[in-house]
Amino acid sequence: MTVNYFNKIIPWFIGALSLAAIATTAYAQAPSSPVEWKKITINLTTSPGGSFDLYARFLSRHMPKHLPGEPTIIVAHRVGSGGMTMTNWLYNVAPKDGSELGMPQRTFPVEPILRKESQARYEANKFNWIGSLNSDVGVLVFWQTPPTSLEDVLGGKPFPVGATGATSDSATFYRVINRLLGANLQVIPAYPSATATVQALESGELRGTAAVSLATLQYAKSDWITAGQVKLLMQMTVARSKLIPDVPSIKELVKDDLDREVIDLILSCQDLGRPLIAPPGMSAERTKILRGALTKTMNDAEAIADAKKMSLLLDYIPGEVADEMLVKIFSSRKEVIARAQSVFGD
Repeated sequence: MTVNYFNKIIPWFIGALSLAAIATTAYAQAPSSPVEWKKITINLTTSPGGSFDLYARFLSRHMPKHLPGEPTIIVAHRVGSGGMTMTNWLYNVAPKDGSELGMPQRTFPVEPILRKESQARYEANKFNWIGSLNSDVGVLVFWQTPPTSLEDVLGGKPFPVGATGATSDSATFYRVINRLLGANLQVIPAYPSATATVQALESGELRGTAAVSLATLQYAKSDWITAGQVKLLMQMTVARSKLIPDVPSIKELVKDDLDREVIDLILSCQDLGRPLIAPPGMSAERTKILRGALTKTMNDAEAIADAKKMSLLLDYIPGEVADEMLVKIFSSRKEVIARAQSVFGD
């Protein structure tokens, strides 16, 4: 009886195990669930109220409908160390699933190159670049009271100017102006946003600022330029922008050929005016989805109309193009990098 029972049960048991193995294999080979987020955070290096904040909130309204699951997008502010706090965190700590994105300072790609004692703990070309919302036009702005000309500013007299941190892009600009053009701008790196430096101009606390971009001026104080309350003295650009063709670029004013290449290295980042990046190590699939969503957002008629209403300048740069631009930045000649580091050495 016992032998007959096991003769019957063993084939059944083996068959059941085979079916279980087939089912397990089928489950393992089943297609993975589609990428979907419930919440995405865009992390900024500046305080609320500035232009980066406005661009990020613009994305939070219009990008979700182009993402799977239509996640909520929120904006967080990780302020500190001229943008290094947020950028280092995004590179080294943030989850690599696309739920945490960043909009860093424009000059963050060259920060580790320029400063031998940099606080940067990242490699810019290893981030996953989603794209950039616009090219930026940085400007050196002074209040209407003297100095009223570029010659006054470059004459060597000390003038207090505002920055959003000691290693922010505005502080970078001042260092270049002082070292390559002989100015004596006294940097106060204590302002939480570009908008705050604009307010300090109006109160008389500052004489000038390069923390502000043309885009920031356009939405914050669009009447200042037409009313002559401020003077646009210099463009922090490689070439003159068509938006302000009568204002010289810093590259025009620098005469030494090597120094002009330094300008190319430093200011090439202006073409990535409002970068949107994800941590390294994220899957190619998620990068593709995020890039596609940003492209759709930048071509969304409703989003474009909203940007116009907000006076936001859009000049979209896809992530693939940003990758190509970074290759050019990191292929700079050794002599140029050495000269740039000497400019930023103390």
